[in-house]
Amino acid sequence: MLKWFKGVTNQKEAKSLYHKLCRQYHPDLGGSVETMQQINAEFESIYDKLPTGSREDSNSKGGSSEERQPNSNNTTRQTAQRFMKIIQRLVKVEGLKIEIVGAWIWLSGDTFKCLKLIKDIGFKYSAKHKKYYLADGDSNRRGSKYTFRQICDIYGCENV
Repeated sequence: MLKWFKGVTNQKEAKSLYHKLCRQYHPDLGGSVETMQQINAEFESIYDKLPTGSREDSNSKGGSSEERQPNSNNTTRQTAQRFMKIIQRLVKVEGLKIEIVGAWIWLSGDTFKCLKLIKDIGFKYSAKHKKYYLADGDSNRRGSKYTFRQICDIYGCENV
Protein backbone atom coordinates (compact mmCIF):
# COMPACT_ATOMS: atom_id res chain seq x y z
CA MET A 1 0.00 0.00 0.00
CA LEU A 2 1.41 3.33 -1.03
CA LYS A 3 1.56 6.09 1.51
CA TRP A 4 3.79 8.73 -0.09
CA PHE A 5 3.44 8.12 -3.83
CA LYS A 6 -0.33 7.58 -4.25
CA GLY A 7 -1.61 8.64 -7.65
CA VAL A 8 1.84 8.84 -9.26
CA THR A 9 1.55 7.61 -12.86
CA ASN A 10 5.09 7.84 -14.25
CA GLN A 11 8.75 8.14 -13.28
CA LYS A 12 8.87 11.89 -13.90
CA GLU A 13 6.04 12.48 -11.42
CA ALA A 14 7.70 10.12 -8.92
CA LYS A 15 11.01 11.98 -9.12
CA SER A 16 9.29 15.33 -8.77
CA LEU A 17 7.35 14.20 -5.71
CA TYR A 18 10.45 12.56 -4.24
CA HIS A 19 12.41 15.82 -4.45
CA LYS A 20 9.53 17.71 -2.86
CA LEU A 21 9.32 15.15 -0.03
CA CYS A 22 13.09 15.37 0.52
CA ARG A 23 12.83 19.11 1.06
CA GLN A 24 9.97 18.62 3.48
CA TYR A 25 10.99 15.54 5.48
CA HIS A 26 14.80 15.29 5.36
CA PRO A 27 16.21 14.89 8.89
CA ASP A 28 18.60 17.80 8.46
CA LEU A 29 15.67 20.04 7.58
CA GLY A 30 13.48 19.11 10.54
CA GLY A 31 12.10 15.74 9.42
CA SER A 32 12.70 12.36 11.01
CA VAL A 33 15.09 9.65 9.88
CA GLU A 34 12.29 7.07 10.01
CA THR A 35 10.03 9.12 7.72
CA MET A 36 12.83 9.67 5.22
CA GLN A 37 13.63 5.95 5.23
CA GLN A 38 9.98 5.16 4.48
CA ILE A 39 9.97 7.65 1.60
CA ASN A 40 13.22 6.22 0.17
CA ALA A 41 11.99 2.63 0.44
CA GLU A 42 8.66 3.41 -1.22
CA PHE A 43 10.33 5.39 -4.00
CA GLU A 44 12.78 2.57 -4.73
CA SER A 45 10.00 -0.03 -4.72
CA ILE A 46 7.76 1.75 -7.25
CA TYR A 47 10.18 3.65 -9.48
CA ASP A 48 11.11 0.81 -11.86
CA LYS A 49 7.50 -0.30 -12.14
CA LEU A 50 6.37 3.07 -13.51
CA PRO A 51 6.54 4.12 -17.18
CA THR A 52 9.01 6.91 -17.93
CA GLY A 53 6.30 9.27 -19.10
CA SER A 54 8.16 10.07 -22.31
CA ARG A 55 6.76 10.04 -25.82
CA GLU A 56 8.58 6.78 -26.53
CA ASP A 57 6.27 4.98 -24.09
CA SER A 58 3.12 6.13 -25.81
CA ASN A 59 4.45 5.72 -29.35
CA SER A 60 6.06 2.31 -29.01
CA LYS A 61 6.59 1.15 -32.55
CA GLY A 62 8.76 -1.83 -33.22
CA GLY A 63 8.45 -3.41 -29.80
CA SER A 64 8.47 -2.10 -26.29
CA SER A 65 11.09 0.34 -25.06
CA GLU A 66 12.59 -2.52 -23.03
CA GLU A 67 13.01 -4.59 -26.20
CA ARG A 68 14.69 -1.71 -28.00
CA GLN A 69 16.95 -0.84 -25.05
CA PRO A 70 17.36 -3.88 -22.82
CA ASN A 71 19.57 -2.13 -20.26
CA SER A 72 17.68 1.18 -20.15
CA ASN A 73 15.60 0.28 -17.08
CA ASN A 74 18.65 -0.85 -15.14
CA THR A 75 20.54 2.29 -16.16
CA THR A 76 17.60 4.49 -15.20
CA ARG A 77 17.40 2.80 -11.82
CA GLN A 78 21.11 3.25 -11.19
CA THR A 79 20.87 6.91 -12.19
CA ALA A 80 17.88 7.47 -9.92
CA GLN A 81 19.65 5.84 -6.97
CA ARG A 82 22.83 7.81 -7.62
CA PHE A 83 20.90 11.09 -7.92
CA MET A 84 18.98 10.26 -4.71
CA LYS A 85 22.21 9.83 -2.76
CA ILE A 86 23.74 13.00 -4.18
CA ILE A 87 20.60 15.07 -3.57
CA GLN A 88 20.34 13.77 0.00
CA ARG A 89 23.85 15.11 0.61
CA LEU A 90 23.23 18.45 -1.09
CA VAL A 91 19.75 19.20 0.26
CA LYS A 92 21.33 19.78 3.68
CA VAL A 93 23.25 22.83 2.41
CA GLU A 94 21.44 26.08 3.10
CA GLY A 95 21.28 28.53 0.19
CA LEU A 96 22.11 25.98 -2.49
CA LYS A 97 19.79 25.85 -5.51
CA ILE A 98 19.55 22.34 -7.00
CA GLU A 99 18.03 21.84 -10.45
CA ILE A 100 17.63 18.59 -12.36
CA VAL A 101 17.65 19.13 -16.10
CA GLY A 102 17.33 15.94 -18.13
CA ALA A 103 20.03 13.63 -16.80
CA TRP A 104 22.09 16.47 -15.30
CA ILE A 105 22.16 18.08 -11.86
CA TRP A 106 22.93 21.81 -11.83
CA LEU A 107 23.92 23.79 -8.73
CA SER A 108 23.85 27.52 -8.14
CA GLY A 109 23.32 29.90 -5.26
CA ASP A 110 25.73 29.90 -2.32
CA THR A 111 28.12 27.22 -3.62
CA PHE A 112 31.25 28.65 -2.03
CA LYS A 113 30.57 27.31 1.46
CA CYS A 114 30.24 23.73 0.16
CA LEU A 115 32.77 23.88 -2.69
CA LYS A 116 34.80 20.94 -1.37
CA LEU A 117 31.69 18.73 -1.20
CA ILE A 118 30.62 19.79 -4.70
CA LYS A 119 34.03 18.96 -6.16
CA ASP A 120 34.33 15.71 -4.18
CA ILE A 121 31.03 14.51 -5.66
CA GLY A 122 32.38 15.25 -9.15
CA PHE A 123 30.61 18.43 -10.22
CA LYS A 124 32.30 20.62 -12.83
CA TYR A 125 31.92 24.36 -13.32
CA SER A 126 30.29 25.87 -16.39
CA ALA A 127 31.67 29.38 -16.82
CA LYS A 128 29.08 30.12 -19.50
CA HIS A 129 26.13 29.27 -17.26
CA LYS A 130 27.88 30.22 -14.00
CA LYS A 131 26.69 27.00 -12.38
CA TYR A 132 28.14 23.66 -11.33
CA TYR A 133 26.90 20.57 -13.16
CA LEU A 134 27.05 16.81 -12.88
CA ALA A 135 26.24 14.77 -15.96
CA ASP A 136 24.82 11.28 -15.87
CA GLY A 137 26.94 8.67 -17.61
CA ASP A 138 29.79 9.44 -19.97
CA SER A 139 28.90 12.84 -21.26
CA ASN A 140 32.06 14.02 -22.97
CA ARG A 141 30.28 16.74 -24.86
CA ARG A 142 31.65 20.16 -24.06
CA GLY A 143 30.00 23.47 -24.55
CA SER A 144 26.52 24.19 -25.70
CA LYS A 145 25.17 26.77 -28.04
CA TYR A 146 22.07 27.04 -25.85
CA THR A 147 21.42 29.21 -22.81
CA PHE A 148 20.53 27.47 -19.58
CA ARG A 149 16.85 28.45 -20.00
CA GLN A 150 16.82 26.95 -23.52
CA ILE A 151 18.31 23.71 -22.16
CA CYS A 152 15.57 23.67 -19.50
CA ASP A 153 12.92 24.19 -22.16
CA ILE A 154 14.29 21.28 -24.20
CA TYR A 155 14.84 18.73 -21.40
CA GLY A 156 12.61 20.00 -18.63
CA CYS A 157 13.79 21.44 -15.33
CA GLU A 158 12.94 20.24 -11.85
CA ASN A 159 13.87 22.40 -8.84
CA VAL A 160 14.71 20.39 -5.74
